[in-house]
Amino acid sequence: MLVSFFDGDPSNSGINIGNTTINISKFSSIEANIPWNAKIGPNNIFVVADYNLLINESNKDNNKANKTISINAWQEIYGNASVDKIIGNATENMKKWFNDSSLQGNIFIADSESSINWLSLQAIGKTKDGKNSSNDFLEIDELLGMTTFDDSVSNLFSENQNPKDTQNIIIHQKEIQDIPIIHSINNSNFTTGIVWDTSDDTNGEFDINDKEDIVFVAPINKQSGGAYGSYDYEIKFPAKLREYNNLNSQEIYLYYDLN
Repeated sequence: MLVSFFDGDPSNSGINIGNTTINISKFSSIEANIPWNAKIGPNNIFVVADYNLLINESNKDNNKANKTISINAWQEIYGNASVDKIIGNATENMKKWFNDSSLQGNIFIADSESSINWLSLQAIGKTKDGKNSSNDFLEIDELLGMTTFDDSVSNLFSENQNPKDTQNIIIHQKEIQDIPIIHSINNSNFTTGIVWDTSDDTNGEFDINDKEDIVFVAPINKQSGGAYGSYDYEIKFPAKLREYNNLNSQEIYLYYDLN
């Protein structure tokens, strides 16, 4: 008997993703499976037994079943920040960073095509001049193609498009207030927030038309307990962030700054 698998209902333009043939006796059961490359987000998989209708049956109404499988849309990075640097010279401003336990700063993730003005960042959910802005999370979801995802940006970061939690973070010596945050993985030692680049803006707020660069930020927290041990940072970001600008849909860039 032919068993066919579909992404979506085959009665409504579902796409065939594979077939397998099984031998099954009456009044018995057997497992049927195929290899499958899952897509990020919800996948409504239909399985149809005897798709070519070659088996004589008294009832064919129970030959089709389906289940929605949701694939995690987020990636996580964690690690240590170890830096020994001296910037400047004997006559100009000089700053030193040594690899010590008090190192402070942030880790950033952005699409590889983003050209970020680090001095022009603002919290998502805020206008350029710091007032509350509506639907920013939903607009990010639309730009990333995550609107229908169970783990969309809106569902993780907001409640009715209002941030579930916020944090003030110092970025390039400037405190940015009320940045929406979530736990990077599973505890409050590491958080991830979202900011946007106001230098790309034409109307005073983040929106789909301007498609301003977005940046995910995680403060460094030296040698703290995380989901996978003790280290300096965890950051969480959508896998589809690499597709924010389609000139290159394969890469994201990681940045850091030190305060």
